[in-house]
Amino acid sequence: MPRQQLPKLSMQLLSQRSLRSCTRQTNNSRITAEAVLLSTDCEIVARIAAAADTFIIEQAEWELLRQGAEYAPSGGAVPALLGAEAYFGVAPVLTQAFPNPAQDFVREMFAECVKAVLQSETYLYTQRGFASGQAYQDNWDVSHPDSCRYYSHLDIVERRWFDHIGPQPRSGNLFHRHKNVAVWRCGETGLQATGSFLDSFHEVGVVVDCDATGFIKRFDATFMRAPDRICFGTAELVQDLIGKNVKQLSRRDINRCAGGGEGCAHLLDISRDTLAELAKSITAIDGLYR
Repeated sequence: MPRQQLPKLSMQLLSQRSLRSCTRQTNNSRITAEAVLLSTDCEIVARIAAAADTFIIEQAEWELLRQGAEYAPSGGAVPALLGAEAYFGVAPVLTQAFPNPAQDFVREMFAECVKAVLQSETYLYTQRGFASGQAYQDNWDVSHPDSCRYYSHLDIVERRWFDHIGPQPRSGNLFHRHKNVAVWRCGETGLQATGSFLDSFHEVGVVVDCDATGFIKRFDATFMRAPDRICFGTAELVQDLIGKNVKQLSRRDINRCAGGGEGCAHLLDISRDTLAELAKSITAIDGLYR
């Protein structure tokens, strides 16, 4: 009897991207941050160590373990980052350390390390010179006005930061973040990308459907955790991208929809990652349907 032919798959995985970052307090005076990217394109790790009170970078190194299907390790120490503060405003230092556009992906890994350090400040406010959690919270209110929908509407926010995360301090493991993106070919002429963002304080996911040319037909976002319910309303903003072409969207276009004083930096983050991965997949299969 001839073997029965299996049906063709209605969904085909085209690419995946998983980025994990975390920080750990190794002792009272030092913290370490690590970012690991595992994707269809590469496998890379970046690490920094910084002083817990100043966030001054004392060590920085990276390893490229795989690029595509080639296992050819490279990397090393980054002296240009030593002495820089792992905090807001570090972008020019990262650019100077990696001026070659071919190493943009390495620079972005160190940027993820810095983001993780910054988020850990919640549990290091005493070392950072704040007398109390309230003093730390008050400082953010003043220094980040209108940075997102939450900080643009503090007068109507129902739950403040430490009400959201609770009073329990952390030592050792301070912060974790996972960002995952997957792109699927759907049927003959469609693509779907899903993106999820989970960290110690937030949780949001997006789904984007488009045709083979990149025309966005669906863009949905869902919040599961955020400091206040006012943040959840930012999920509606990404629908402004419906009707746009993935391959023609600039960073500014995406920022305009999900960022700014009425947006959410974390939704913006995972939306950019998801759209970038989707655009790359469309380029890779361009012409397949024609």
